[in-house]
Amino acid sequence: MAKELSADRAHTLLADWIGSATAPDVTEPVPSAPLASWLLRASGSQHEIYLKTSPHDIAGWSRQNYDLRIFNIVDFGAVGDGVTDNRAAINAAIAAAQAAGGGTIYVPPGQFAVLKPNAGTQDLLSVSNVQNLTFLGDGKASQIRISGDQHATSTVLFRLHNFTKGIRFISLFMDSALATNVEATNQNHLIQPQGAIADPAGSGTQDCDVIGCYFGQAHGDQIRLAGDTGVPTNDTRVFYNSCDGHDPGTGLRGSRSIVSFQRGVTRVMIAYNFMTGVLNGQLIDFEPSGTAQITDIDIIGNQLDHNSQGSPAFTLGGTSGAAATRLIAGYNTIAHGGDIVGQLVDRHILIGNVLVLDSPTTAAGAISLQDSITNLALIANSFNVTDATLARIPVALIATTTDPLQMTVMDNVVRGASCGAVGNGAGFFDSQGGSQVVLSGNVWSGLISVNPTVALKYRSGALGATSHIAYSGELVVPDVGSAANTVSGIQVGASNADNLTDASVRSCYVRNPGTATVVEWVSSGGAVFAGWRYCADNLLIGGSTATMAPPTTNVGVTGSGNAEPGTQIAITATTPVANVSAPAGSMVTDQGGGVATTLFVKETGAGVSGGTGGWIGVGPHEIQFGVIDTGAALTALFLAPGSDLAVASATTIEPRMPRPAAIRNWRVHQVVGTGAGNITYTVRKNNVAQSGSIVIAFTTAVGGPTGGTTVVAGDALSVVLTKSQAPATNPKNVVFTIEVAG
Repeated sequence: MAKELSADRAHTLLADWIGSATAPDVTEPVPSAPLASWLLRASGSQHEIYLKTSPHDIAGWSRQNYDLRIFNIVDFGAVGDGVTDNRAAINAAIAAAQAAGGGTIYVPPGQFAVLKPNAGTQDLLSVSNVQNLTFLGDGKASQIRISGDQHATSTVLFRLHNFTKGIRFISLFMDSALATNVEATNQNHLIQPQGAIADPAGSGTQDCDVIGCYFGQAHGDQIRLAGDTGVPTNDTRVFYNSCDGHDPGTGLRGSRSIVSFQRGVTRVMIAYNFMTGVLNGQLIDFEPSGTAQITDIDIIGNQLDHNSQGSPAFTLGGTSGAAATRLIAGYNTIAHGGDIVGQLVDRHILIGNVLVLDSPTTAAGAISLQDSITNLALIANSFNVTDATLARIPVALIATTTDPLQMTVMDNVVRGASCGAVGNGAGFFDSQGGSQVVLSGNVWSGLISVNPTVALKYRSGALGATSHIAYSGELVVPDVGSAANTVSGIQVGASNADNLTDASVRSCYVRNPGTATVVEWVSSGGAVFAGWRYCADNLLIGGSTATMAPPTTNVGVTGSGNAEPGTQIAITATTPVANVSAPAGSMVTDQGGGVATTLFVKETGAGVSGGTGGWIGVGPHEIQFGVIDTGAALTALFLAPGSDLAVASATTIEPRMPRPAAIRNWRVHQVVGTGAGNITYTVRKNNVAQSGSIVIAFTTAVGGPTGGTTVVAGDALSVVLTKSQAPATNPKNVVFTIEVAG
């Protein structure tokens, strides 16, 4: 019998019309319905919507949908008492929906237990070769629970496979808390979209949604994605679910993982879920096997409350034959325990994640990446290690088979309460090397070191040469509490006979409250520095031995523009000729057992680097520089110890003053020559001669002191000499000095 429709609400009223299960057609209600009226027909388990498309008083009903077929599991014999085995009833509802071409399997409120009949049965509810099927509940009250004896074998509550498409789980509760006789190696999984290798080629599971569901304890994985070669699992979305793996009876953690990636999985989005309660496992776990690749994965906006028992919270990666590729993990929050661990990853972006590692049993750092790490970006994450009972490295690259390649670590905030191990980094560490790696704009703080170590460490190692490494705009401020064990702020190194080529430390703020140096370049084991090394425009503070330490062997470091309180550049030789490469006019200090006890000036050398030769020692208190000969020889001369006036050098030096000062008491000293003439030395400021020239005979050793002027920042000083005639024997070893006061 049809209910009467209101004629004046024909366009908006949805009437409830109930016909018999055998009625083949829709009968015109009495009074008849006006044009554009709607009817909802419930015929057994099927619900259909009709629209009045013909004129008034004519039947004219047209069915508008084919997907509101609803199959209530109670209609198929299910009983929600928590005891009755509902496996047959739910499978019957699935079969009916499959026969109808799809529909909605409705799970009303109740506890619907599903039992395992024998050890050989693995699939409890099999969804095979089904399309367009929705499992719908009324929230947490609608419960499907794996129950009873599992016969110490593996169990899957819902297995999706074999050309299965368009499956949705909405607003249901699932768990395995009532299961018994479960072994750790034979697990209970709740939902498993998969491609079974035994299924037809090209089959698998596609277009599966898990939305707004509630997951309880799973002795295995709550959601397990397991495609395979030729039978992939594609287009899976897991949104807005509450995943609590605790045992409801004991409160103990009982699930192995929330979402597990096995193999042959692509185009997956895991977003805006709450995850907690795993036991000795990972909340999100990549544990690939075989060769079928995992690719195109988005993990966005999830909250992971790990409460770890010594395991990572989030693992990612692939196999040696099929690295996981194209993954974005963004804006996730990971708290109370484990870290992020990855290996064999390619083209991954981790952005905006917040991780607080406070587990006393997780020995890794906040993020640890190992082997075949390529095209990786860590951007704007917050990594915080708060537990102080174990030493950790917050950001660690651990290369054992393949060095990292093309990696960006940018704009992250990293803090550690207990960091480092002997010889390793406290905040950032690479165990072997890597190429094309950039650290830019990161903040590294805390890093309280429990062992002698460095704040940020990158080096080549046993796997091959390292090249193209850049630190730019880094803020490195280890806590004072780590002073006793912080060896250096930034260390770039080459070791184990593998070279380091092309590295830069620029525009960084680095503080070292501990011993040794602030920026350290280290080579050992026969390793060679090659190409370019640049350390410039940094603010370097601390270090009881030196602010910047070039390598002790082979090619050194170009340095300029660094602001260094108590500036020292540490070198081990009596001159920097074997260590420091710089352009002509550069100055370097040799600590010589103290701070700035010897000053060296670069005499010759062209280009950006200028090579490592051409240095002269000029003493601890005076600045000595060259002269321009405008007498008999018009060639520019730079007069270093041992030089001869008749021999022209390639360059000259014109120091520019860094601050206002008084310039006075210029002097000249030479090894005398012979002849009746003399030499006039005139000081120039900005190419303007100053009063107080020195006139000294060829046969005189010392002239001056005389003269004086004042300078401001940027003024250039030079010296011009004029010979009255060519000497019979040239004076040599000419040294010209000026006192700089203020």
